[in-house]
Amino acid sequence: MHGVYRHVPGRSLVVQGAACEPLHVETGTAPEPKELIRALRKRLRLTQEQVAERSGGRIGRLDVVKLENGQNQGSSDRARAGMAEAFGVPQADLAAYLDGEIELDELFRRRDQASEELRIPRALLHAFITRGGRARSRQPFDEATLVRVATVHREEPAGGWAKALEDAQEELRREKISDASRAAHARKKAPISTANPTVTKARPKKAANH
Repeated sequence: MHGVYRHVPGRSLVVQGAACEPLHVETGTAPEPKELIRALRKRLRLTQEQVAERSGGRIGRLDVVKLENGQNQGSSDRARAGMAEAFGVPQADLAAYLDGEIELDELFRRRDQASEELRIPRALLHAFITRGGRARSRQPFDEATLVRVATVHREEPAGGWAKALEDAQEELRREKISDASRAAHARKKAPISTANPTVTKARPKKAANH
């Protein structure tokens, strides 16, 4: 069985077709931001801790709690950027959703228009969401790790999905270090510009007093 993910390069992944609890509001009233945020999180089947982890450090778990109980209206750029990163939707569309301009289904319809589809085995999806196999790493798996595994493995590898995620995470870490090392080496070898050299003129010596 497969779950359908939508992937946009440079953005987080979004689960499609996940069960979503209905959003109940009184007739004639617009839902509050806290209700919209909670509905979006449940649509993606994320915990409050996972939202904080995927926000790029912009919001913490306590911030997510405040967003969902109304203590924080989520109107700041930092909060909205963090939620957009965590939920995998463009910030402009998230703002339109929270401002009541579009509904949840429209938010995902817009997200899907510019997306590429990846079919992720449910077992791999479960290992990714639950951060399976964290013995070798305390860092949660990110989007790039999941994309690497899903692209390379169509069926579950011998060591299991959790180990495949760990291995991919380590490969990406080494590649990042290698890229940084090459960039630093290139900077060292770059010629130093001498277009405007600074010349220090020697001061004339004072004549000795006799």
